[in-house]
Amino acid sequence: MVESREIPVTIRIKAIRDGTPGIILAIQDEVIGEWTDSKAMSLILTDKYGIGICDRYGSQQYMLALPGTPLRGEKLSDTEVTVVVRIKRA
Repeated sequence: MVESREIPVTIRIKAIRDGTPGIILAIQDEVIGEWTDSKAMSLILTDKYGIGICDRYGSQQYMLALPGTPLRGEKLSDTEVTVVVRIKRA
């Protein structure tokens, strides 16, 4: 039987654990991923709930791909977005 779960993933631009500017991925308050990115200044949320990482001029530098199927999302601020994804597991 295949089960699925809906999981909210929050993406933030802020200082990562070593103090450098970067991107943080979290489920609730647990960090599940982070990387340094000193050029990231804002996030965009696309119509299909993709997350664009933008520089200080607002130009999209790259898209962030999350696992699963995105169901809905919300832009909480210029530097924080939450996307709910459906993850299937056997």
